[in-house]
Formats: sequence, structure tokens, C-alpha cells
Amino acid sequence: MRTLRHLGATVAVALSLGACASGENTSPGDTFATGHLNNGDRSTVPQVTYLTTSPDSAPVGPAQIDVKVGTDSSPSRVEKARAGSPIQVNLTNPSAADDYQVQGVGLERKVAKNETATFNFTINAPGKYAVVSKVTQAVLVVIEVS
Repeated sequence: MRTLRHLGATVAVALSLGACASGENTSPGDTFATGHLNNGDRSTVPQVTYLTTSPDSAPVGPAQIDVKVGTDSSPSRVEKARAGSPIQVNLTNPSAADDYQVQGVGLERKVAKNETATFNFTINAPGKYAVVSKVTQAVLVVIEVS
């Protein structure tokens, strides 16, 4: 019975390690487990080491975000920036005059058709900040600060 229990534990560990070691369907931030089972000692439990990778995908240094309304603007467009780093947002609407606002930052600017509004600012608090058109109420881009 002892041999059967060790065999079952060995198979369970091997299957879980095999699934993690395949390299398929993995991405940054996934947690992987590795370990071994000492079959010579009944009191030994599997040795497990957890490795977590979570690289910050926000750019180091200033972030520049260029948005052409109607072309590459979208509420699903998310640009990443680091807290405390300078951010520059350039917004152009080739079709109409517009009134832009960076929510949560207190910046807004009205511009004529085809004129570029440029915002330079720094955000120190992590979170998501929407850049919107006050004319159409559309979210043009979301800045995710980490």
C-alpha cells in the first residue's frame, strides 16, 4: 500500500510539473511550480518553489501618446505609463473642433478642427485615467499608470 501511495504522489507531481514545464499557454505574471519527491523517505513531502514573474510593461521614462480621433481612438485602447514619469498626450480631430479632458488630472483644452491639443503632465497615483472628448462624450484612450 505504501508503494501505491508513493506511486500516486509521484505521478501527481510529475503531471503538474509536466503541465508547467511545457511552456505552452504561459504569459508574464503566471506562477509556476517546480519540485521533487524523495521516494526513500515516507515523511518527506514534495519540495515546491514558486516563481512569479510580473514585469512592469509600462515604459521607463516619458510616455508619448498620439491619438487621431476617429482613426486610432477607442475606449479599448490602453496605453501604459509609470507613476511619476512624464506623460505627453497629443490629440487631433481631423473632422471637427473638439474639447478634450484628461479625467482625474484636471486638464482640458478646446481646439479647432485639425488642430493638435498637447497635454504634458505627471501622474503619481496608480490607476486608469480616461482621455475623453467633452463634445461627443467618447473615451479616446485610457492611460493605465502603474
